[in-house]
Amino acid sequence: MKKAYYVWLFLLVFFLLQNNVTAQEEKKLIIVAIDSLTLNDLYFSQYNNLNHIINNASIGLMNTRTAGNSTREKAYVTLGADNRGSALTGSANGYNLYEKIYSTKTIDMFIRNTGLIPSYENIVNPEIKKIKDINFYSEYGAKAGYLGEKLKENGFKRAVIGNGDLLNENHREIFSVLMDKQGIVDLGRVDRSLLIKDPLFPTGYRSDFQMLLETTKIYLKQSDVVAVQISDLYRIEQESESLFETQKNKFKDQILTEIDDYLGKLINSEEFDNTALIILSPYPSNEAIKIGERLTPVIYFTNDTPRGLLYSSTTRRKGIIANIDIAPTILKYFNIDYSEATGSEILTLKNENNLNFIWNINKKATLNYNIRPIVIKAFILSEIVLLFIFIVFLLLHKSIKPFIPSALKIIVIALMNIPLVLILLPLTNYDNINSAVFYILILTASLTIIFYMITSRTTFVLNFNKIFFVCAATVVFLAIDIFTRGNLIKFSLLGYCPIIGARYYGLGNEYLGILLGSSIVSLSMIKRFTNFQVIPVITLAVLVLIIGHPELGANVGGMITAVLTFSLLAIKWICKKIRIVHVFVSGLMVFFVLFFAVIQDIWFSTAPTHLGSTIISLKQKGLLILFRIVHRKISMNLKLLNWTIWSQVLLTSVGVLAFVFYHPIGIMNKVINKHPFIKDVFLGTFTAVFIGMMVNDSGVVTAATSLIHPVMTLVYLVIDETFHVEIKKS
Repeated sequence: MKKAYYVWLFLLVFFLLQNNVTAQEEKKLIIVAIDSLTLNDLYFSQYNNLNHIINNASIGLMNTRTAGNSTREKAYVTLGADNRGSALTGSANGYNLYEKIYSTKTIDMFIRNTGLIPSYENIVNPEIKKIKDINFYSEYGAKAGYLGEKLKENGFKRAVIGNGDLLNENHREIFSVLMDKQGIVDLGRVDRSLLIKDPLFPTGYRSDFQMLLETTKIYLKQSDVVAVQISDLYRIEQESESLFETQKNKFKDQILTEIDDYLGKLINSEEFDNTALIILSPYPSNEAIKIGERLTPVIYFTNDTPRGLLYSSTTRRKGIIANIDIAPTILKYFNIDYSEATGSEILTLKNENNLNFIWNINKKATLNYNIRPIVIKAFILSEIVLLFIFIVFLLLHKSIKPFIPSALKIIVIALMNIPLVLILLPLTNYDNINSAVFYILILTASLTIIFYMITSRTTFVLNFNKIFFVCAATVVFLAIDIFTRGNLIKFSLLGYCPIIGARYYGLGNEYLGILLGSSIVSLSMIKRFTNFQVIPVITLAVLVLIIGHPELGANVGGMITAVLTFSLLAIKWICKKIRIVHVFVSGLMVFFVLFFAVIQDIWFSTAPTHLGSTIISLKQKGLLILFRIVHRKISMNLKLLNWTIWSQVLLTSVGVLAFVFYHPIGIMNKVINKHPFIKDVFLGTFTAVFIGMMVNDSGVVTAATSLIHPVMTLVYLVIDETFHVEIKKS
């Protein structure tokens, strides 16, 4: 009986394991890439099957950023790569072996170029070397074909279907999503047999949706992952300038109706059992790009997916993901390790109002993307104009009217308030450029009046304490917002942008500079009118934590800048003088802070930041990844230095500082003697500018914004000193 029991137990465990393996093998996934699909098409959908999918799925918006300037080809390559990918025009296409390319059989060209002999059912890219080379030398060093290679290594079959061919152009970019590193996909059909020649449809071709459906079902039985490309909306776009609006809308409705029918029959077919469906638009439509809507819709649908929002640790933003998250999500679906990838798994968050939520996010992101450059340029140009007026004031100070210095000081305080105003602006309900400017002016005037009222009723050691209140308020509001997950910064016009996609959370380089500059000024002022050193030193330590902690500011370059800058300031306050050994101590502090930040990020953080991801990449890919990071930082700074608006304000600020040191003669000595804290301000500022330039991707931005409050403080003091000197002379 005992032996029989063990035999029965063994058979039971074996049976359960076999069932688990079988279930795992039957798990399938379909990717339907619909070129030029927009959020409007989903939000105003009158199509039953599409509405059913949306109402029973998790949806989100996808950032489509790639290496270099984004294109459709690069966007497709990125979906299948481990990082932001690159491609040359036409290099991302796959072909059936029996097709011809420039009068040469695909199979012959592929064997000639690669030395590999493919199976007759394979889809191949004879130009795979071009894609691999351009990605290897690109700024991110992406591995093209990463997703397909990982699926192949783990025994999962891949199939690609469809194309976006035009009359004289081939567009089979879907191939690059599932290709392996050799430029091969197991199965598929990407030739023009899936198209109908139709001279009455834009470009003369349209998809044969019945054939597309039958082909999808066939390959779904034979493979584990199927990727389908539907490009008829893209074809309409190619001739949109020649089409009357009524014709364009008619064609769009025709195609969306056919897509709706295709999706409905697909999800209701027996082949769809135990299958997940990802519907996405790899790259925004031309029409969407024109109006700034660069985030594209993504739908994740299974039989048990909750109605909700998509989310990933890459963005840490509800409803927003990145295209580099697609490959990790597919690998995770099949329980395959994706630790080499830069992106992360897409998760679903329950939300019954998902479509409206996404619509509002897209509306706000698009509005900010469109008006951001206008507002920032206006702010920076106002600062530059003020600095030039200030120089004229210094040159003509002997004949200046008394009311002009007073007016200039008010303008200085008003401009110093702008970064704080742009933090508070998301609390208003602006919905266009006019209302945004209106609220900016109202908030700026209100804050300026408030600070003047406070200082007029406050006994303060410094007669220019308005500067202190402006800088201190900026630091406090920034710190509070970062502690509360950056709900204001992420929607601020001076914050980061999900459409640009350089950063999605934490503290961006613009406000990093603002925080550094305003904290240096306010804390230096506190230190100079009190001998109590504990408060400013502790505040500096707290600010380092805010800037660098993975769950707060998550800005590695900012943390390095802050540690060096703030440690030198603290040493100056405590030891009175800075020696070489102190610089060495500051460097050691950077090392220890980075060490603990790495431990926190990798072991304790819910989602690794850039720092944790870099350390993981270094372990997996070696020092090459470090060289790429350094190269990218240098390239970005050189690009920004190429006379951008930020380089202009940086150079203007530096020029004004140099001018003030020499004219009027002796004015700087008088200011420093009367307000010795200014020496600490510029010790910290110059350190922040230099280090910030070196260690940040957009170091020019950090340097420029970190100068705003210190330079404006000096301008205020010089105006005040020069004016009083003239009064005494008269």
